[in-house]
Amino acid sequence: MKDKCTKIISQLGLGLSLAAGLVVSTWIVSTSYTEKNNKITVRGYAEQNITSENASWSGRIDIRHKSLEEAYKELAKQMQEFSSFANVNGFDVASIEWGNTSRHESYKKEARQYSSFNTNEIEYYNLSKRVEIESTNITKIKEFSDKIDDFNRQGHSMISKGARYNYPYEKLEKLKLDLLAKATDNAYLRAVEFAKNSKSGVGSLMNAQQGVFQVVAPNTASSFDQYDTSSINKIVRIAVTLVYKVS
Repeated sequence: MKDKCTKIISQLGLGLSLAAGLVVSTWIVSTSYTEKNNKITVRGYAEQNITSENASWSGRIDIRHKSLEEAYKELAKQMQEFSSFANVNGFDVASIEWGNTSRHESYKKEARQYSSFNTNEIEYYNLSKRVEIESTNITKIKEFSDKIDDFNRQGHSMISKGARYNYPYEKLEKLKLDLLAKATDNAYLRAVEFAKNSKSGVGSLMNAQQGVFQVVAPNTASSFDQYDTSSINKIVRIAVTLVYKVS
């Protein structure tokens, strides 16, 4: 049994992010027996409910002005006002991470009878600045994300990318292995039961494959690998397919 788990575990390599109660899944089971090849193919499943342990919010400030100098002044002003807004809502200035400033120009258009084209004359300067805040206080990040409209109603131009809820990578990697072992046990028990009903026995492991590995929102069904960051509470799922000789 140990060798069986080792073969499957060696095939895994995922990293993601999210904690609580191990349960064997009730996913639809696919079990088959091929007498010609003397083998049994079984699928095993396991899942666990988890809760995010850290979160982040991100957004960007967009500035448009006819004067490049005034555009930079307005950007600096809104950056300062955003830092103050974040601080009032419980975030230290040190926790605010600003990205690089991007810039592009918008050119005046000259109309013609059936179309228009850009001239060489700059009409507007466009500046953009990305910002991110991370915290282990999930509730505070969620509440802050909901308050960005209040900031914009004060005359600002912050575009919110929303909150992302994550689970520590190291914990998720360990959880993945724990679930793999559960799914492997689940598959083996199915093989034993099927073989018993067929008056056969389960022989050596011929092949092992990992199926989907998912981190999804509750009440979500999917047949693909998936990692949800929009929900605080999530479900981690894993599936394996094992092929045994029939004895």
